[in-house]
Amino acid sequence: MFPPGDASFSILAATSLDSSNEEEILLSLPLLVRGIEGPGRLRLYHVLTPDRFRWAPGKSESFLQQIRSLKEQAEAQLSSYCKALQERLPAGWVVDYRVEDQEVASPAEEIANYLQRERFSLLVVAFKQRKRWERFLGMTAVWDILEMAPIPVLILPAAFSLSPRRFMWVTEMQAEEFPLLHPLIKLVRQLKATLYCLKVNTPYAFLAHRTFQRHILEMCDYIIERVDPDFVPEECLLYADKDLVEGIVHAAHDFLMDVVALSAEVERVDTRIVDK
Repeated sequence: MFPPGDASFSILAATSLDSSNEEEILLSLPLLVRGIEGPGRLRLYHVLTPDRFRWAPGKSESFLQQIRSLKEQAEAQLSSYCKALQERLPAGWVVDYRVEDQEVASPAEEIANYLQRERFSLLVVAFKQRKRWERFLGMTAVWDILEMAPIPVLILPAAFSLSPRRFMWVTEMQAEEFPLLHPLIKLVRQLKATLYCLKVNTPYAFLAHRTFQRHILEMCDYIIERVDPDFVPEECLLYADKDLVEGIVHAAHDFLMDVVALSAEVERVDTRIVDK
């Protein structure tokens, strides 16, 4: 267990234990936190789901025995991940795991409920095999998590090969979006990263360059007055594409971005973006 209040940065990593590249992604998390000052904590979190149960167990296996066996298998796998992570994490970091196995709701709800009980800085989801995650979490799982989680959510389709330091926030540059900068800038500061802003012009949502420049000034004023007087985005980009998702992907590639930051309210951006 983690001693209370001793971590400057804490991560909850939700695991399905049923994805071909999940282990690779989890073991790359030390690259994410490299350079963070002070102690930190990482907890691997797994929810036992009905798709793993056999609803007609054999005579020699009761339903409770089946749950106990599945929990032991999950704990053994998570324990091996913890040992490998502890060797790679910076000094001062602690890693452990938790398996939910009693009276569980849907995994998305369990994750959200757990985040209400325990304080974390960031939720990480290893997401590549979409069908596997849909079986584990439900068809709308990713958006459910984004809407319910009270903290930033990092969806990883692949393992890090370098420490991520270039964050790109996708925004329509409207004032109602600016409050989202509070947790985002805090996260960028903690990770010692830089923040870029992106507005994608499409045939259905177009912003003139002069209007875009005015919104940039409004956003910077908001940051200075309400978020962090010493923080300024590295650059604000205006990008044109026929489709919002394609534009985000193209801009991320063109400008060598490590992480794309999206608002849960931007429902037009579906999970296609993490499959690219």
